[in-house]
Amino acid sequence: MSISQLQLPGGFQVSGLYLYSSGIRQQATYGQDVRNAGAAELGGGRLRADGTVIPRNSVVNDPVHRVDVRVQWRLQVGRARFEPLVEVFNLFNATNFTRNWVELNPQYGRATGQSTGSEYRQVQLGFRTTF
Repeated sequence: MSISQLQLPGGFQVSGLYLYSSGIRQQATYGQDVRNAGAAELGGGRLRADGTVIPRNSVVNDPVHRVDVRVQWRLQVGRARFEPLVEVFNLFNATNFTRNWVELNPQYGRATGQSTGSEYRQVQLGFRTTF
């Protein structure tokens, strides 16, 4: 993770964050409850029908990349200070997916959705007053 901050003339401040997270280990599951233990909703557990066991945390999701930026302006009027700001999360709208790790599912290993912490681009407006 890398954070940088830059002071510009006129009271402007620009800061940014680059986040890189290596792929997180995940547990693959078989997709069928072989022992009838009630684990079907969790992907069926690690035991396969042929009696072999899926190793723990045997698969790795893709790494996550994200860039966040903040622009802030400071205006001093007497004793009061006004600070409007704009923050953009996931500036380049990078798509970081999780994958399906259920062996019996035909979508095994394919991207299924956005990973946590890497949602679509978001913009946040803010305002701070100090006096």
